[in-house]
Amino acid sequence: MDNNLLPEAFLNLLNIANKLIEQNNKLIEQNTVIVQINAEQSAQLSEVLAMFEDGEPEQKAKSLDG
Repeated sequence: MDNNLLPEAFLNLLNIANKLIEQNNKLIEQNTVIVQINAEQSAQLSEVLAMFEDGEPEQKAKSLDG
């Protein structure tokens, strides 16, 4: 490889690395949101399970076909 091309190749690699870092940061943000949603759903599920453990009457689903 011609030594004159090395700086350009290096800059291209830096640009690619920066784009990958940006994509990684977006994925981290999305994962953070997913973790928060999962924590909320887990808390809600725990509340529902606690209701059943407290002996509240279980409601049976009624058949839709009569």
